[in-house]
Amino acid sequence: LAAGAGLLSAVLILVGCAKDSVSGLGEWDGTVPVSFGVEGLSEVLPATRVSLATNTTVRVIAYKSGDSNPAQDNYVADQAYSWNGSELVPCTVDAADQVMKLTPDSYDFYAVSPAFPLAADKTTLATAVANGVDYAAITVRETQQVPRQVMSYALTLSPLQRQCAQISIVIKNDDNYIVPTTLAVNSVSVTGLAASQSSITVGANLTAASSGTEVLNFTSEDFSVSGTTFTQRPPSVALPLSETNLTLTLDMNVDGESQTFTGELQAVTLEQSTKYTITATIITKSDITLSV
Repeated sequence: LAAGAGLLSAVLILVGCAKDSVSGLGEWDGTVPVSFGVEGLSEVLPATRVSLATNTTVRVIAYKSGDSNPAQDNYVADQAYSWNGSELVPCTVDAADQVMKLTPDSYDFYAVSPAFPLAADKTTLATAVANGVDYAAITVRETQQVPRQVMSYALTLSPLQRQCAQISIVIKNDDNYIVPTTLAVNSVSVTGLAASQSSITVGANLTAASSGTEVLNFTSEDFSVSGTTFTQRPPSVALPLSETNLTLTLDMNVDGESQTFTGELQAVTLEQSTKYTITATIITKSDITLSV
């Protein structure tokens, strides 16, 4: 009896320690490795914008499905990825190069690019978004089911929406007026842009500011030249604005003489995912007109 009791105890211990199995595919630790793709990436990014550059980082965040998402109580995991030109692959932004693993369940997935870290509440970004950052985010809640299986499961994320505008400055002569024959750009500044935005909620759109004091500065090296036309390359990324005045200051050499032009663009709106060209047209050696 004593020997029989010991044998039964051993059997119970073995059963308690055994791993689960799925459809005869072997041992299973209860989690599913998940890989991510982004639907129609070339279509998501407008034709006026370049596609997501290779090695651009994206953070994917998983919450257990719920109407209140993103919610701290529903947070499950997040992982940094890199766009390799065709898919998202785990990267070492977090000093960890690993695949996200989830238990079978329903989840709401969000993503932000670049792969900014999350704050302690797991629902907001720990890093502010500034002018010059090509910030994009998934802003639509879409529930997806991770099935019970051993092998990796591929999920397609909702489209990333670019949250900032793109600005390109063009300086040129107006041939209808008496204009300078030689021009050279020393520096250009744009004043009145929005301040950096902090504590941005995962899945939320950036707010268009109604005023700003931030400045973008450029040198001659930021412009390509064709005759007396100067075009800023590459364009700049700017936070969204709503009905805000911008001041453009140009330090130039006009027919060999130093000249500063200053003009104001009134009630400028910069919408997300939209490209704008600010054109400064020189009509005399001391006058310009501005347009957007």
